[in-house]
Amino acid sequence: MKKKKVNLRDLKPNSEEQHSHDDGHDHGDGSAFKTYIPAIISFTMLIVGIAVDYFDAIPQFEGWIRIVWYTVAYIPVGFPVIKEGWKSIKKGDVFTEFFLMSIATIGAFVIGEYPEGVKVIVFILGLSGLATMRKAVFADLNVALLAILNAVRLQRLPWD
Repeated sequence: MKKKKVNLRDLKPNSEEQHSHDDGHDHGDGSAFKTYIPAIISFTMLIVGIAVDYFDAIPQFEGWIRIVWYTVAYIPVGFPVIKEGWKSIKKGDVFTEFFLMSIATIGAFVIGEYPEGVKVIVFILGLSGLATMRKAVFADLNVALLAILNAVRLQRLPWD
C-alpha cells in the first residue's frame, strides 16, 4: 500500500469540516496561567485572612465578616469541587475525592474552622488538581506551607 503525500499548503487549519471546536475537548488558549487564577485568588484571600486573624490587624474581622471572607475565598476553588462531587453522586460513585473533599471542607466550615476548610481545598485540590510535574512540585511545597501555617495557628492557642 502506497502512502499518500500531503502538502502542508493544502491543509486548511481554520476549516470547520476538518475539526469542530465543540467536540468535547479543551483547545486551550496558550496560557496555562488562567488555570491557576482561581487558586491564586483563594490563596491570596486565605493568606490575608490568616494574617488579619493572627495579628488582629482589623478588630472588626470577626463574626459574619470573617465567615463571608473565608466563604468568598472558598468559592473559586471549592465550587468546582462540590459540583464534581455532586455529579459523581448522581452517577452512583459516592467515594470520589471530590465528594470526600467537599464533605471535609464543608465540615470545617460547620465547626468554625473556616481557614482550615479553605486551606484544604486550595492546597490539595486547587494547586495540585491536575497531574503535571509542576503541580506535583507545588503540592509538595504547599504541604510544607500548610504545616507551617498550622504551627503558627497552634502558637496562638493558650497553653494553660
